Amino acid sequence: MPPARQPLKIPRLSQNIIDRAEHCARLIWFGTSYLTAKPQTSDEFLLQEFSRPVKDFLTGQTNSITFSSGALHDLMVVGGLKALFRTQHQLDFRQFETFLEKNLFNLLKSSSSSIPNLELSEFVKNSGKALVSAKVNTNAGYRVALASRILFFAIPQVKLFNFSQDLSDALQLQSRPQVAIYNFQEIFDAGLRSNRSRLNKITPPASSRTICESVYDENLVNGDWWQRRVLDLAVKLHFNTVTPINPLPPKP
Repeated sequence: MPPARQPLKIPRLSQNIIDRAEHCARLIWFGTSYLTAKPQTSDEFLLQEFSRPVKDFLTGQTNSITFSSGALHDLMVVGGLKALFRTQHQLDFRQFETFLEKNLFNLLKSSSSSIPNLELSEFVKNSGKALVSAKVNTNAGYRVALASRILFFAIPQVKLFNFSQDLSDALQLQSRPQVAIYNFQEIFDAGLRSNRSRLNKITPPASSRTICESVYDENLVNGDWWQRRVLDLAVKLHFNTVTPINPLPPKP
Protein backbone atom coordinates (compact mmCIF):
# COMPACT_ATOMS: atom_id res chain seq x y z
CA MET A 1 0.00 0.00 0.00
CA PRO A 2 1.46 3.40 -0.97
CA PRO A 3 2.07 5.81 1.91
CA ALA A 4 -0.70 8.30 2.62
CA ARG A 5 -0.18 11.72 1.10
CA GLN A 6 0.78 14.38 3.61
CA PRO A 7 -1.51 17.41 3.83
CA LEU A 8 -0.07 20.54 2.27
CA LYS A 9 0.25 23.91 3.94
CA ILE A 10 -0.82 27.31 2.70
CA PRO A 11 2.40 29.19 1.95
CA ARG A 12 3.04 32.88 2.26
CA LEU A 13 1.14 34.04 -0.78
CA SER A 14 2.55 36.53 -3.27
CA GLN A 15 1.30 40.10 -3.34
CA ASN A 16 0.09 39.50 -6.89
CA ILE A 17 -2.14 36.61 -5.82
CA ILE A 18 -3.48 38.59 -2.85
CA ASP A 19 -4.26 41.53 -5.14
CA ARG A 20 -6.04 39.33 -7.71
CA ALA A 21 -8.01 37.59 -4.95
CA GLU A 22 -9.07 40.94 -3.51
CA HIS A 23 -10.20 42.05 -6.98
CA CYS A 24 -12.30 38.87 -7.31
CA ALA A 25 -13.68 39.29 -3.78
CA ARG A 26 -14.77 42.86 -4.48
CA LEU A 27 -16.55 41.77 -7.65
CA ILE A 28 -18.64 39.14 -5.85
CA TRP A 29 -19.26 41.48 -2.89
CA PHE A 30 -21.08 43.76 -5.30
CA GLY A 31 -22.69 40.95 -7.30
CA THR A 32 -20.51 40.29 -10.35
CA SER A 33 -19.05 36.85 -11.06
CA TYR A 34 -15.27 36.81 -11.39
CA LEU A 35 -15.65 33.67 -13.53
CA THR A 36 -18.09 35.02 -16.13
CA ALA A 37 -18.41 38.78 -15.47
CA LYS A 38 -22.18 38.22 -15.29
CA PRO A 39 -24.45 39.37 -12.45
CA GLN A 40 -24.86 37.03 -9.50
CA THR A 41 -26.20 37.22 -5.96
CA SER A 42 -23.84 39.46 -4.03
CA ASP A 43 -21.83 38.45 -0.97
CA GLU A 44 -23.20 41.53 0.78
CA PHE A 45 -26.76 40.26 0.28
CA LEU A 46 -25.85 36.76 1.48
CA LEU A 47 -24.11 38.13 4.57
CA GLN A 48 -27.22 40.09 5.48
CA GLU A 49 -29.66 37.26 4.71
CA PHE A 50 -27.82 34.66 6.79
CA SER A 51 -26.41 36.74 9.65
CA ARG A 52 -29.60 38.63 10.43
CA PRO A 53 -31.75 35.62 11.54
CA VAL A 54 -28.90 34.38 13.74
CA LYS A 55 -28.23 37.81 15.24
CA ASP A 56 -31.94 38.30 15.96
CA PHE A 57 -32.06 34.89 17.65
CA LEU A 58 -28.93 35.41 19.74
CA THR A 59 -30.11 38.83 20.92
CA GLY A 60 -33.57 37.53 21.89
CA GLN A 61 -35.50 39.38 19.21
CA THR A 62 -36.82 36.06 17.87
CA ASN A 63 -37.10 32.60 19.37
CA SER A 64 -36.03 30.68 16.27
CA ILE A 65 -33.70 30.83 13.26
CA THR A 66 -35.22 30.73 9.79
CA PHE A 67 -33.22 31.19 6.60
CA SER A 68 -35.15 32.16 3.49
CA SER A 69 -35.46 29.50 0.79
CA GLY A 70 -34.39 32.07 -1.79
CA ALA A 71 -31.14 32.86 0.03
CA LEU A 72 -30.38 29.15 0.47
CA HIS A 73 -30.98 28.55 -3.24
CA ASP A 74 -28.78 31.49 -4.25
CA LEU A 75 -25.98 30.42 -1.93
CA MET A 76 -25.95 26.93 -3.44
CA VAL A 77 -25.79 28.43 -6.93
CA VAL A 78 -22.98 30.95 -6.37
CA GLY A 79 -21.16 28.51 -4.07
CA GLY A 80 -20.80 25.95 -6.85
CA LEU A 81 -23.09 23.47 -5.10
CA LYS A 82 -25.79 23.12 -7.74
CA ALA A 83 -25.18 19.35 -7.78
CA LEU A 84 -26.99 19.23 -4.43
CA PHE A 85 -30.23 20.14 -6.18
CA ARG A 86 -30.31 16.56 -7.52
CA THR A 87 -30.52 15.23 -3.96
CA GLN A 88 -32.42 18.14 -2.45
CA HIS A 89 -35.00 15.72 -1.02
CA GLN A 90 -32.26 14.57 1.37
CA LEU A 91 -31.75 18.06 2.81
CA ASP A 92 -33.62 19.23 5.90
CA PHE A 93 -33.03 22.91 6.49
CA ARG A 94 -35.43 23.08 9.44
CA GLN A 95 -33.48 20.31 11.15
CA PHE A 96 -30.31 22.32 10.49
CA GLU A 97 -31.84 25.52 11.90
CA THR A 98 -32.96 23.62 15.00
CA PHE A 99 -29.42 22.33 15.45
CA LEU A 100 -28.14 25.91 15.41
CA GLU A 101 -30.78 27.03 17.89
CA LYS A 102 -29.69 24.29 20.30
CA ASN A 103 -25.93 24.66 19.92
CA LEU A 104 -24.97 28.24 19.01
CA PHE A 105 -25.09 29.63 22.54
CA ASN A 106 -22.71 26.93 23.72
CA LEU A 107 -20.34 27.54 20.81
CA LEU A 108 -20.32 31.29 21.51
CA LYS A 109 -20.05 31.02 25.28
CA SER A 110 -16.59 32.56 25.12
CA SER A 111 -14.97 35.06 22.75
CA SER A 112 -15.52 34.02 19.14
CA SER A 113 -11.81 34.57 18.42
CA SER A 114 -10.73 32.06 21.08
CA ILE A 115 -12.79 29.03 20.04
CA PRO A 116 -10.36 26.11 19.45
CA ASN A 117 -10.08 24.78 15.91
CA LEU A 118 -11.07 21.31 17.09
CA GLU A 119 -14.35 22.66 18.45
CA LEU A 120 -14.98 24.67 15.28
CA SER A 121 -14.30 21.66 13.06
CA GLU A 122 -16.62 19.51 15.14
CA PHE A 123 -19.33 22.15 14.89
CA VAL A 124 -19.05 22.36 11.09
CA LYS A 125 -19.09 18.56 10.78
CA ASN A 126 -22.15 18.22 13.01
CA SER A 127 -23.85 21.07 11.15
CA GLY A 128 -23.22 19.16 7.93
CA LYS A 129 -24.86 16.11 9.46
CA ALA A 130 -27.84 18.18 10.62
CA LEU A 131 -28.45 19.23 7.01
CA VAL A 132 -29.21 15.63 6.00
CA SER A 133 -32.73 14.57 6.88
CA ALA A 134 -32.91 11.98 9.63
CA LYS A 135 -35.66 10.32 7.57
CA VAL A 136 -33.30 9.58 4.67
CA ASN A 137 -31.29 6.38 4.64
CA THR A 138 -28.06 7.43 2.92
CA ASN A 139 -24.39 6.63 3.27
CA ALA A 140 -23.59 10.23 2.32
CA GLY A 141 -24.75 11.52 5.68
CA TYR A 142 -22.95 14.86 5.71
CA ARG A 143 -23.13 18.10 3.72
CA VAL A 144 -19.99 19.75 5.06
CA ALA A 145 -19.38 22.10 2.13
CA LEU A 146 -22.90 23.50 2.29
CA ALA A 147 -22.79 23.80 6.09
CA SER A 148 -19.48 25.67 6.02
CA ARG A 149 -20.76 28.13 3.43
CA ILE A 150 -23.94 28.87 5.36
CA LEU A 151 -22.02 29.28 8.62
CA PHE A 152 -19.41 31.53 6.98
CA PHE A 153 -22.21 34.02 6.28
CA ALA A 154 -24.47 33.24 9.26
CA ILE A 155 -21.88 33.60 12.03
CA PRO A 156 -19.29 35.90 10.40
CA GLN A 157 -17.71 36.72 13.75
CA VAL A 158 -16.48 33.13 14.11
CA LYS A 159 -13.16 32.18 12.51
CA LEU A 160 -14.51 29.72 9.93
CA PHE A 161 -13.46 29.12 6.35
CA ASN A 162 -15.27 28.00 3.20
CA PHE A 163 -14.70 24.26 2.86
CA SER A 164 -14.78 23.02 -0.73
CA GLN A 165 -13.92 19.65 -2.20
CA ASP A 166 -11.59 21.15 -4.81
CA LEU A 167 -9.49 22.88 -2.16
CA SER A 168 -9.58 19.82 0.06
CA ASP A 169 -8.24 17.73 -2.82
CA ALA A 170 -5.60 20.35 -3.64
CA LEU A 171 -4.43 20.29 -0.02
CA GLN A 172 -4.25 16.46 -0.21
CA LEU A 173 -6.74 15.91 2.59
CA GLN A 174 -8.84 12.87 3.36
CA SER A 175 -11.48 12.22 0.71
CA ARG A 176 -14.39 12.28 3.18
CA PRO A 177 -15.31 15.91 3.99
CA GLN A 178 -16.45 15.03 7.52
CA VAL A 179 -12.89 13.87 8.21
CA ALA A 180 -11.04 16.42 6.06
CA ILE A 181 -12.68 19.39 7.79
CA TYR A 182 -10.40 18.99 10.84
CA ASN A 183 -7.16 19.45 8.87
CA PHE A 184 -8.83 22.02 6.61
CA GLN A 185 -9.67 24.30 9.56
CA GLU A 186 -6.16 23.98 11.01
CA ILE A 187 -4.46 24.63 7.65
CA PHE A 188 -6.55 27.71 6.88
CA ASP A 189 -6.10 29.12 10.37
CA ALA A 190 -2.33 28.75 9.98
CA GLY A 191 -2.56 30.25 6.48
CA LEU A 192 -4.46 33.23 7.85
CA ARG A 193 -1.74 33.83 10.43
CA SER A 194 1.14 33.47 7.98
CA ASN A 195 -0.48 35.87 5.50
CA ARG A 196 -1.89 38.26 8.09
CA SER A 197 0.47 41.16 7.35
CA ARG A 198 -0.56 41.39 3.68
CA LEU A 199 -4.23 40.64 4.29
CA ASN A 200 -4.49 43.32 6.97
CA LYS A 201 -3.41 45.97 4.46
CA ILE A 202 -6.56 45.35 2.44
CA THR A 203 -9.45 47.69 3.09
CA PRO A 204 -12.97 46.25 3.03
CA PRO A 205 -15.38 47.26 0.27
CA ALA A 206 -17.96 49.92 0.89
CA SER A 207 -21.44 48.91 1.95
CA SER A 208 -24.32 49.65 -0.39
CA ARG A 209 -26.61 49.66 2.68
CA THR A 210 -27.99 46.26 1.78
CA ILE A 211 -26.38 45.03 4.97
CA CYS A 212 -27.09 46.06 8.54
CA GLU A 213 -24.53 48.68 9.60
CA SER A 214 -23.65 46.86 12.83
CA VAL A 215 -22.97 43.58 10.97
CA TYR A 216 -20.76 45.45 8.50
CA ASP A 217 -18.81 47.32 11.18
CA GLU A 218 -18.38 44.31 13.48
CA ASN A 219 -17.17 41.90 10.82
CA LEU A 220 -15.62 43.84 7.93
CA VAL A 221 -14.31 46.96 9.67
CA ASN A 222 -13.38 45.57 13.08
CA GLY A 223 -13.36 41.81 12.37
CA ASP A 224 -11.47 39.59 9.93
CA TRP A 225 -14.33 38.27 7.78
CA TRP A 226 -13.05 40.17 4.73
CA GLN A 227 -9.50 38.87 5.20
CA ARG A 228 -10.83 35.30 5.37
CA ARG A 229 -12.91 35.87 2.22
CA VAL A 230 -9.87 37.12 0.31
CA LEU A 231 -7.71 34.29 1.67
CA ASP A 232 -10.20 31.70 0.42
CA LEU A 233 -9.95 33.09 -3.11
CA ALA A 234 -6.18 33.57 -2.92
CA VAL A 235 -5.67 29.90 -2.01
CA LYS A 236 -7.93 28.86 -4.89
CA LEU A 237 -5.80 30.97 -7.23
CA HIS A 238 -2.57 29.58 -5.78
CA PHE A 239 -3.66 25.98 -6.33
CA ASN A 240 -5.34 26.77 -9.67
CA THR A 241 -8.74 25.46 -8.65
CA VAL A 242 -10.47 28.47 -10.24
CA THR A 243 -9.79 30.38 -13.45
CA PRO A 244 -11.07 33.97 -13.33
CA ILE A 245 -12.17 35.56 -16.57
CA ASN A 246 -9.39 37.45 -18.31
CA PRO A 247 -9.47 40.37 -18.21
CA LEU A 248 -11.42 40.83 -15.02
CA PRO A 249 -14.07 43.56 -14.98
CA PRO A 250 -12.83 46.81 -13.38
CA LYS A 251 -12.42 46.60 -9.61
CA PRO A 252 -15.49 48.17 -7.99
